[in-house]
Amino acid sequence: MKNFTCWCLACLWLSGCASIPSQQPSIDAQQEWQKRLTRLTPVTRWEINGRMSIRDNEEAYRATLHWTRNRLRHRIDFTGPFGRRYVRLEQDHKGAALYDKKMNVYRAPDAQRLLYRIIGWRVPLQGMNYWVLGIPAPGRRETHRLDARGRLAYLKQSGWNIRFLEYRRVAGYDMPRKIYLSRTIMLAKKGHARKTRHELQVRLVINRWKL
Repeated sequence: MKNFTCWCLACLWLSGCASIPSQQPSIDAQQEWQKRLTRLTPVTRWEINGRMSIRDNEEAYRATLHWTRNRLRHRIDFTGPFGRRYVRLEQDHKGAALYDKKMNVYRAPDAQRLLYRIIGWRVPLQGMNYWVLGIPAPGRRETHRLDARGRLAYLKQSGWNIRFLEYRRVAGYDMPRKIYLSRTIMLAKKGHARKTRHELQVRLVINRWKL
C-alpha cells in the first residue's frame, strides 16, 4: 500500500511538472527602448486630439485639445467646457501668436511663455512636444524608468515629473494615451516677500493619434 501511494504521488508530481509552460525569453527593455528612440526621435509631423486639465494651489482648468505639429510649425486649439473659452496658439520659426475667442492677437517669441502671460496656464509645451511621443526632449538632462516593454514609465526632465500611465497602438507604434505631469515651484505673491510652495499638475488624455 505504501509503495502504491508513493507511486501515485510521483505520477501527480510529474503531471504537474508537465503542465508548467516553458518560460519565454524576457524582452530586453533597454534594447527595445533604443529602438523606440531611433524610430520616434525623427517624427516631426503628427496630430492629437484629447483632453487636458491644469491645476495649481489656487485654480484648476479643463479644456479639450487639438494639437497639430508640422516640423517647426505648431497649432494648438484649446476649448473650455461648453465652449466658454477658446484659445488658438501658433508657433513657427518666426515666433508665437495667441488668438482668443474674440480674435484678439497677442505675440511673443515663445509659445509657452505667451500662454502663461495671457491665460495664466503653466504648461511645459517645449517638453510636451516630445513627451507626447513617449520620448525625452533632446539635449536636456533627464532621468527615466522603463516598463517591461521598453517604453517610458517615468521621466524627470526640465523640473517636471512625468508618468506615462497608458499606451495604445498607433500605426505600428506604442503611443502614450494618458500622461500625468507634476512639479513643485516656489512663488511669491504680489506685495509679499515670503514664497509659498505651489504644486503644479497637468493631466493629458489623448483620444486620437494621427502620425
